Amino acid sequence: MTINSNSTKSKTAISIDNQLLKETDSIAQEMAVSRSQVVSSALDEYIRRYRNLQLFDQINDAYSEGMDEDDKQTLQLIKSQMKKQGDADGWK
Repeated sequence: MTINSNSTKSKTAISIDNQLLKETDSIAQEMAVSRSQVVSSALDEYIRRYRNLQLFDQINDAYSEGMDEDDKQTLQLIKSQMKKQGDADGWK
């Protein structure tokens, strides 16, 4: 999810810690952008990281039981191909 400068904007009111607001304003001033842009960018990054962690958890859940027969066959195929190429040591 990347912020699109042409996307529709919505106004909202939120409550945040005073120190966090001061830091946000300081960063906005340093970057010569609006407070809204700093908050939007921070939310965009947070949501991207959160979604990546969700995906990572889903992948871990899928493999938590170990490899199934298809995975084992695929790994064997990869090992044999690497052996043919002379690089089987990396796939023990």
